[in-house]
Amino acid sequence: MLIRELRDLGVFRVLPGKTTAARLNRLKRRKVFTPGCIDNPRCVRRVGKVLRAKVLYHLEVSGAEEGIRLNMRTFDVRSGKEVRQASEIASSETGDADRVARWVTRMVSSPMITT
Repeated sequence: MLIRELRDLGVFRVLPGKTTAARLNRLKRRKVFTPGCIDNPRCVRRVGKVLRAKVLYHLEVSGAEEGIRLNMRTFDVRSGKEVRQASEIASSETGDADRVARWVTRMVSSPMITT
């Protein structure tokens, strides 16, 4: 859902999941992409550079009393810093997880001003 939503916005070139997964696995083996990397600007810059990305998105899905929580963050590769964050809970109703995924994707990928 996330990749389709970003692609449909027509602004981003999205790497296929298999391509990104293979590159991330190589980075893990080389100990470049390590636990907690997403909270370390230097690590975010290195991973983004290897992926040839300008922006990285991080989606975390976790259980919540009311259903599931989707927390999505956007990182600027040049600075390694988080520039956007959105979090929303999806209920167990059919289609609600898709709705929430679209919503948080739009929240963190809306036009950004860069310097």
